[in-house]
Amino acid sequence: MADEKKMNAFQIKGDVLVKYTGTDQHAVIPEKVRVIGEKAFSECTAESIEIPEGVTEIGEFAFSNSWKLKSIVLPQSIQSIGTFAFQNCGELTQITIPDDVKKFGGLVFDGCTALSRVSMAENEYTQSCKMLGYALSFMAGKTLLLEVRMKDGTNRKMVIS
Repeated sequence: MADEKKMNAFQIKGDVLVKYTGTDQHAVIPEKVRVIGEKAFSECTAESIEIPEGVTEIGEFAFSNSWKLKSIVLPQSIQSIGTFAFQNCGELTQITIPDDVKKFGGLVFDGCTALSRVSMAENEYTQSCKMLGYALSFMAGKTLLLEVRMKDGTNRKMVIS
């Protein structure tokens, strides 16, 4: 009965997670989901969210205003992260961007006041720095450690303030 209640908290159409209405501190997205839709977790009270491998897209405002969100692991299958996807996730302190992200919306981390570490792989997209400019534009007056995993296997660390 408890598992059925947890599954009912996910409104899914096809392979798109449309809305999460649960109240658990830890939410585990069902395996059949491939897209996390616009505002699907907006104003969610979960502290951690587990996204399964196979999810390729995070929609605009998907996790916006989820003030209690502290931990989220993005699977390597993610290719697209929408504008304002993590806006106002005030407790989120670090995140690793998957290697194959090809589309990154603007102001992805706007209002993430506790965010202090972003890790990502070097690829053609991150080299353009377009992603960094849009994604990190919330940084006024803050310091952030940016780690980039280079193609040669080394890590480059940059402090942005």
